[in-house]
Amino acid sequence: MTTKIDHLIARLGDPGRFQLLLSLFLGLNMFPIFFNNIVNTFYLLQTPYRCKSTIAAEMAMTYNTNYSSTSISDDGGGGDGTGGGGGGGSLTLNSTGTKYMNLITPSEEYGDECLLKVINESTGANYSTTCDVGWKFEPVDNEWTIIAEWDLICNRSYMSSLVVTIYFLGVMVGGLLFGFLADKFGRKPVMLICLYIPIVLGTIAAHVQHYEIFSVLRFLTGICIQGLQTTTFVMTMELYLTKYRARAGIFVAVVIGTVVMTLAGLGYLLRNWRHLQMAISLPSLLAIPYIFIIPESLRWLLLRGRFPEAELVAKRMSIANSLEFPKELFDRVKEEMSADDPAQMTRQYGFTDIFSKPNIRKISIIMFLLWFTAALGYYGISLKISNLVGNKYLNLFVGGLLEFIVYLVLFCMIARLPRKFIVTGCLIIGGACCITAQLIPTIQNILSSVFFIIGRCAYAGLMSTLFVYTSELFPTVVRNIGLGTCLVWGRIGGILSPQISLLHKYVHPLMPFLCLGALSFITGGLSLLLPETKDSKFPDNIDDLDMSKPVYNIPVIIVDEPQDTPFQNSTIVNGTGTTNGTTTAILPPDVTFEDTTAVTEESKLNS
Repeated sequence: MTTKIDHLIARLGDPGRFQLLLSLFLGLNMFPIFFNNIVNTFYLLQTPYRCKSTIAAEMAMTYNTNYSSTSISDDGGGGDGTGGGGGGGSLTLNSTGTKYMNLITPSEEYGDECLLKVINESTGANYSTTCDVGWKFEPVDNEWTIIAEWDLICNRSYMSSLVVTIYFLGVMVGGLLFGFLADKFGRKPVMLICLYIPIVLGTIAAHVQHYEIFSVLRFLTGICIQGLQTTTFVMTMELYLTKYRARAGIFVAVVIGTVVMTLAGLGYLLRNWRHLQMAISLPSLLAIPYIFIIPESLRWLLLRGRFPEAELVAKRMSIANSLEFPKELFDRVKEEMSADDPAQMTRQYGFTDIFSKPNIRKISIIMFLLWFTAALGYYGISLKISNLVGNKYLNLFVGGLLEFIVYLVLFCMIARLPRKFIVTGCLIIGGACCITAQLIPTIQNILSSVFFIIGRCAYAGLMSTLFVYTSELFPTVVRNIGLGTCLVWGRIGGILSPQISLLHKYVHPLMPFLCLGALSFITGGLSLLLPETKDSKFPDNIDDLDMSKPVYNIPVIIVDEPQDTPFQNSTIVNGTGTTNGTTTAILPPDVTFEDTTAVTEESKLNS
């Protein structure tokens, strides 16, 4: 079945202008996807704060202190409500030498509350009190984050990272929900729904006044964003044959580097989180013409037996590529596919099918671990970058630029390098950078930042390769389900990424990224157990998976083949080739006629 569809797609342009233009449009979907994924780093920016200055007078009267004036000095730098920063500002009553120090970072001595510590420098007496009149935020360069908006500090500090976790919970739900819906109802309707709904959700989120409503809106946005990401990659991959398929997938990833750099610029220009939220939501309005531009996946339509719609899409591709529509070939593909088991066309596949047989079960489990590790590393380091030494906007921009370069290198090399080589290499580099950066002494913060940025690039390259690799491993009938479920595990990693700092706080300062590095090495070893998909055909049904069957690169000579009747005059005998002069192929003894057709087509299409 795979070869029938591949041969038809080859006759419609391999690739043509139509496929290249669609890849560009689909690649632009990465802007709303990664705008929403990476904007979380700006939600967790450190925001300096102190107790409102009126507390000084109140405390002075409490301790019967005479004073003539109150001076405020911010000598500690402030904190962010997430456990970062230290020291804080101080309030000094200059007539008696009594100092009121604002403890920004919760400590074991004072529990989980942010307290005001009172120190009488004359007597050495210590007092502590809560800030009952409220906190005053002192944004740097007019930055205004959700932390300052809703006082997410002290005993509410967990709520800042919680909103990121809630978003990725939505992403996880979206991977399960829309993976199934896209395989059942089609790629296009799911993609359009998931592209347009976040416009409304994001606009509302930029104007809400309550944290709880904002969190719900981010959860719903996460659901849609994951559906958009899954269908975008699958639709892109299904446009192409083996020769260009991997590069098409990496091209979509190349856009991600551009998105990260763009978001760094937007964050620098728009320091208020509400303005930034609008800026990442409204551009998707430009994609409304996608309703008429983007067609349904031809491969999906054929496998579902929706031949009239498939014919319309095929004719549209032929016209756009200035090719004659291969009517006879299409009718023969339609006839042969109609003769296949009707139950295969009407069957509704579900989550359990990716565990139905040993080969696909093994693939699923290992891919789940790979996606979990990749997302945990990428988003864990992304959140870390906003707190690294140096300008946070410049750090993000440089990270995006390096990602862009990594994607370009992958674009050039993906067709030549085995998928397992790239996956394992990225895991080893990423893990080594995490461990090295964590072990570098704190006085070498710049060097540590360099290793973290390199590690983030490695995990970015890993994630882009995994999109291609996953799409190649799972058959068409469960491709969205398989990719969607893998992304669920990736989002579990994303959910845990804001909480990774808890290991630093409650276990050991070196634990977070040492654990991530060790996990990367382990999953890198497991990835070697997966089958290699380079130069292999797209499996369409679960039965097409056979990891035990070798791939033969057999040269095939085709002479005077009729344009619409490939192989009809050939006689194939195992171990030898006997023909009437049209096609000659010498086969290994254990390769069947069906395998021969696939190999011959692949050789012809790649020649």
